[in-house]
Parts: sequence; C-alpha cells; structure tokens
Amino acid sequence: MASMTKSQTMATLAEKTGLSKKQTVEFMDELNTLVFGMTVTDDRPAAVAELARRMEGAPPEMIERSPFFLVGSLAEMRVQLLRTRETFGVSYFNVRGDHIEAFAPLARELAAL
Repeated sequence: MASMTKSQTMATLAEKTGLSKKQTVEFMDELNTLVFGMTVTDDRPAAVAELARRMEGAPPEMIERSPFFLVGSLAEMRVQLLRTRETFGVSYFNVRGDHIEAFAPLARELAAL
C-alpha cells in the first residue's frame, strides 16, 4: 500500500482548497471526494494502527483525521462523513467497488438528510 502523505488530512485539504464551505457551495453545484479505504470494525484503534502499519508507517493520528479513510463502526463512520460534509460541503462520497456493499447503509442515511 502506498505511503500516506500530509495531503490526505482534513487540515491540508482545507488549506489546499482555500475555500470556505459557503464559497465552495457557491462555486460548485456539487463537491465529491474519493474514499480510498474503508474498514468496518468495532475496534477502531486497532484498525487505525493496522492501516498505519500497512501505509508504510503513516502516523495513526493522520489516518484518524483523514477524510479519505473510513475506519470504525458504521456510527463512527457516519460521524466522519458528516464532519467532512459540514466542513467542506462534500455532497458525494465515492467508494471503491470492494466497499460498495458495506457503504450502502451510510449512503442511504446521508441521502435522507
């Protein structure tokens, strides 16, 4: 697995876009992002640590704050997604094919909001 870079954190995403949520919504009809990885588990700390190990030693704190990795229970992932939606105005989350089935309940919930 490729190493995780600073560009995969929420703070850096905000810095790079340089746009507030309001400006983003005014500028674009929709904003989407790719979820690189998704791990459904009841032991989030262990899953984050394992992902950090596989990401060539990326700090676990970076993975915990990344808007591009969903890790934890569906409830924890819902919090992550809503935080990303609120912070950046993201209206669509794209997931890789092997995560579509696990992501479906979250997609239904977010679409209803």
